[in-house]
Amino acid sequence: MKRNRGLPLVAAITLMSLLLAPMQALAVVGDVTFTGLPPNETFTLTDDKGNTVGEGKASDQGIAVVPLTRRNLPAGGYTATARGQSRRIQLRDGANTISLAGLVPPAIALLHSLQFYTGARWFDGALPLNGSAYIRGEYTAPGFFTDVFSLNPFYSFWIIPALNVARHKPYDHNGQFQDRIADAMTLGFILGLKHTSDLAKWGWTLGSARLLANFNLGLGWTYMSFDMKRLANPEPQFTTAKSFEASDSAFRWEFGFGIEALWPNGFSLGLQKTNGFSHLDVLNGSRTMRADGSIGVKIGYRFDIPEM
Repeated sequence: MKRNRGLPLVAAITLMSLLLAPMQALAVVGDVTFTGLPPNETFTLTDDKGNTVGEGKASDQGIAVVPLTRRNLPAGGYTATARGQSRRIQLRDGANTISLAGLVPPAIALLHSLQFYTGARWFDGALPLNGSAYIRGEYTAPGFFTDVFSLNPFYSFWIIPALNVARHKPYDHNGQFQDRIADAMTLGFILGLKHTSDLAKWGWTLGSARLLANFNLGLGWTYMSFDMKRLANPEPQFTTAKSFEASDSAFRWEFGFGIEALWPNGFSLGLQKTNGFSHLDVLNGSRTMRADGSIGVKIGYRFDIPEM
């Protein structure tokens, strides 16, 4: 009988393939568990060529499992992307657990915010005032309804230490004396709610900065005071003083809107427009509606306070 010399060779190759098969199975990436994502956040995983190799959606706890065991992907570098933000990650052989904490910036509605404004405020024509420089500080707290229409409570304090007094006739007090406004000031505070939208949802960005638009509505209190200077010599042209008050305080409500750029380090820069209304009884006349409008530059800082 003729001996088949090729049979041992075939058997050896088959045995080697069986021995190497488990080793090859271990040399690929297995399922990947991602943590630290915002609840219900979607993301993609791409390779070095930009091909999508996996995608997923985080649970309410910010955890997502991407099944890659049967994809035969080699260990190495990959890119995780969520909401336009990317991070380079390294996947090893077998199962992986990767934290993506901080990849997606926190929702604006969940951040604390400190902002400072400076600009000009104008008053209705009933008051002898020109546009005046004002300063304003504002704190915005984390809000609610973050998944639908975010609302954040805010507190703001503002002051105009030196109102710009316009040229005006002196006030005549029943022929006894005349006086004219020498200096004036006003201040107040506002409590209200603010809605802020991240315009990236509509594709609007500014380089690495996020573009934010806001609308706010609030109610507060205001105080206005005029320092009157009595004239030594009466003037022939004057305004008769009626129910004259040199100072008063009243409720004031306002609404405003603005836009700002927010950089990854938390600092922001933008513009804000506000309109206010108050029932002040100052100078000549009686308590009546007083309107004002402001426009200013705002500089701010947003930050998160981790739960203990």
